[in-house]
Amino acid sequence: MVAELPLPDLVRGLPLLGSAHAIGRDPIGFLLDQYRVHGPIFRVRAGHVRLTVLAGPEANEFVHDVGRHLLSNRQVWAPTLAEFGGPNNFVGLDGEPHAELRRLYGPRFSKRSAEAKLDDLVEIAVDSFRSHDPGDEIPFVRFSQRLVSRQVGELLVGQQPTVDEHEAILRYTNAVVMNLSLRRLPRALLRFAARGFRRDREVAHRFSSRLVSSHLSQPARPDQPENFIDTTVRASRTHPHLIGPGEVGASGLLPFFAGVDTVGQTVVFALYELLRHHNAMERATADADAAFAEGGLTPKSLREAGALTGAVMETLRMYPAAFAMPRTAAEPFAFAGRRVEQGTEVLVFTTVCHFLPEYFPDPLRFDIDRFAAADGGFHDPNVFAPFGRGPHLCLGAGMAGVQMTAILATILHFCSLELAEPERTFRPVLRPSLSLGGQFRLRFTGWRRDPPRRQT
Repeated sequence: MVAELPLPDLVRGLPLLGSAHAIGRDPIGFLLDQYRVHGPIFRVRAGHVRLTVLAGPEANEFVHDVGRHLLSNRQVWAPTLAEFGGPNNFVGLDGEPHAELRRLYGPRFSKRSAEAKLDDLVEIAVDSFRSHDPGDEIPFVRFSQRLVSRQVGELLVGQQPTVDEHEAILRYTNAVVMNLSLRRLPRALLRFAARGFRRDREVAHRFSSRLVSSHLSQPARPDQPENFIDTTVRASRTHPHLIGPGEVGASGLLPFFAGVDTVGQTVVFALYELLRHHNAMERATADADAAFAEGGLTPKSLREAGALTGAVMETLRMYPAAFAMPRTAAEPFAFAGRRVEQGTEVLVFTTVCHFLPEYFPDPLRFDIDRFAAADGGFHDPNVFAPFGRGPHLCLGAGMAGVQMTAILATILHFCSLELAEPERTFRPVLRPSLSLGGQFRLRFTGWRRDPPRRQT
């Protein structure tokens, strides 16, 4: 029992560190500095929120092992999922109900499901550039998010959102996540949301309702693979204790809140680093050309693109989309000689090892060969954890990996890009994932080869 352990020091006796400004300006750098000074457990203040941080390989091992029963995801994500209308979405469940739904939804978010639609992913990536002329400067965060949103629509709900729908869904889901789950502002403020938020909410829910209504009136044909909505509708019949009308109604919306921002931002970071490292760019481009040597991408050619894979992996190391996991202590527990009380808001800094030289030498250097080493730190899941750790490890990690690599391969093979401001250094900010922000632009200098004809 936790109460019987000899713990001379309580977590509330730890110093309270930082501020919202310091954490918001450089969250990874701030938490990394505190880990070096204070070790695997410390407390921080981010505005009106106080968090107990667990960090390092011992924290990742704890989360994956005994901590899976002690740290709850429910309280963090319940307000967001309730706002979306699907409170029992697997993202916000714990224990066996969560595991049961992961088994059910796993095939929808798998690497194989994305590989089955490689031609569609390539077409969407190419089509995203068709409206641009050589010399155009593209705000690339927004561009990449839109591209990924179309792919998510194709992969998971069977329809690509329009530009207006995509932007409304992105603004709405980001606002809800930031204020209800990440708590950048007090939750009560969402009651006084501006007209723009209310409009985005209406557009997002109308989009989901239209897709779900279409699936209910025209069930999936046996000769077509299920998508996320099909699976949710089926689960409402086989698992009615977990999937109710709310989960069915939100099933056209939920895939977008988890995958668009994270995948889109990772693609931006990868291109940012490749364009700053010419040798790496040349090798990644050669890999992309080789992957298309037979006329189109295949799962095999994508897997054999070592430099491209290395670029994606190194980007995930340096700019992890989910660099930490917010949790709540479901009951008292001990960690690293400290007692954490029930109800404590916890932040598991899963990616601290990404920036420690004992695991990744010269960690601030972008090195696409780092993951080819037989003895690299990335072999240990407690060291390299870009998609989290424990029972809530990102279910879509396989799909996201295919998307990222396929997007990079397509862009490098067909397009020529350069930094619009090559002399400027951009630093990541939280919005709500790590981002280079709206000012980051790439210049489209033309097609490297004629793009394939638009699919009909």
